[in-house]
Amino acid sequence: LVAEAGVARVAWRVSDDARRLEGVALAPGAAESAERVTIREAGVQFVVDTALGQKTGFYVDQREHRIATAALSRGLRLLDVCAYEAAFSMHALVAGARHAVAIDTSPRAAALAAENAQLNGVVDRFVFDERDAFVALRDRAAAGERFDVVVVDPPKFARSRGELDAALQKYQRLNELALRCLAPDGVLDVTETIKVRAEGIEIRRGIYRDFPLTFEDDQGGVHHVSFNIVSVMRDGRPEPYHTNANSDGIRIYMGDADTFLPSATYT
Repeated sequence: LVAEAGVARVAWRVSDDARRLEGVALAPGAAESAERVTIREAGVQFVVDTALGQKTGFYVDQREHRIATAALSRGLRLLDVCAYEAAFSMHALVAGARHAVAIDTSPRAAALAAENAQLNGVVDRFVFDERDAFVALRDRAAAGERFDVVVVDPPKFARSRGELDAALQKYQRLNELALRCLAPDGVLDVTETIKVRAEGIEIRRGIYRDFPLTFEDDQGGVHHVSFNIVSVMRDGRPEPYHTNANSDGIRIYMGDADTFLPSATYT
């Protein structure tokens, strides 16, 4: 990578489990880096902790989503759920959002978000709510807070097949709570990163996800919402998809019906 791309330094972030699964060995002389760097994405600055941050320290795969959300948020109030370093908030505020609230339970995420707000000169329009997302959303909805744009970018709730049903319930509950914080004419932006192992048995051509398009408010009223897909990606590249309506909302089928996936791990 250094020879081909001309980069000055490579930070290795490969867990022992991932190394065993993928058959990756550290190259001679390679070492884990403890470097903190400042990067720029579409004009917005971020502090990235390559050693202690989540994954590589920054979720580069969400770049297009952040830019699209920023364009929607000019002059509006944004709620950034499961925000990590508040990248969605920073993009929106730099683009002209009136105010942003980021929610994440991690103290390290809160510290990074504070640095990012300082770097981008948006401290006066930014608030970080360092609490569990379910609790924070419930309390803010009960207090009558409403936002014009709500971003939901949750972590992985299922670490094994046995946790899948419980994880799906958590995703649905999180989206329902987020909808309660959404203004009547607002926009809910949901992003998901799903890692799967395809071996030609249960996953052959792709996967599907269900999204509810109705929700019940605190008074028992049922509301219906519209739905637009911004993008579907596999390993950073656009992926074919189609949708079907179901009893609760919409099902998104991701993958090519005529193409079998080689056995591998996909994101």
